[in-house]
Amino acid sequence: MNYPKDKYIQNRDLQDWVTFYRQAHLMNDKDVKTKIKTREVLEAFEMTRISNLPQDIRESYASLAEQFAIYSDHTDWLVEEASRKAAEKAAEKAQEREHQLIIGMITNGMSDELICRITRISTDELEKLKQSIH
Repeated sequence: MNYPKDKYIQNRDLQDWVTFYRQAHLMNDKDVKTKIKTREVLEAFEMTRISNLPQDIRESYASLAEQFAIYSDHTDWLVEEASRKAAEKAAEKAQEREHQLIIGMITNGMSDELICRITRISTDELEKLKQSIH
């Protein structure tokens, strides 16, 4: 952003306006009282307070915040659901790769004992896998 840096601004009023435009959203009451001296800028800060806005505008802000919370919750749920599905799919693919590896071991004549030891599957699981390929 092309704005004058604080140390180069000699005019106090101008300095306060620059501070208002650059930092108002970050400042609390204490910051305003210590950094801002120009009456018009102090009035601008006061006008931007939500508590000083008309009731209907405050209510619309509250409604928007409520809607945002609902959408945020829904978005969080969608992300969690997508993550869960992706993890399930990855686990299925990993299991399928393992089964293909074991099938390759079986077709290459490896002993059941060696296959179970290498892959850490039970003999019952190995038998089910053998039955599925025959």
